[in-house]
Amino acid sequence: MRLNNEYIGGLTGLESFTYVIILTYLHESKFVRDKHLERRPRNSPEMPLVGIFSQRAKDRPNPIGVTAVKIVEVASVYSVA
Repeated sequence: MRLNNEYIGGLTGLESFTYVIILTYLHESKFVRDKHLERRPRNSPEMPLVGIFSQRAKDRPNPIGVTAVKIVEVASVYSVA
């Protein structure tokens, strides 16, 4: 993951943690109730019909993504524009 240079100072002390929780705004999510509320994961006919909150689909009524990732390294890399 890359962070804009203006936020680099916010990484201070992060190396003492094991994991970080990342929240994302899924700005390309296009939830259509009739199409996405219940569906088969990966649109596979072999998969059971399940609700949107029982799967990892990208088109959600709440366009917020959450994931926990292991911290491998914290390094400051500055780019010159």
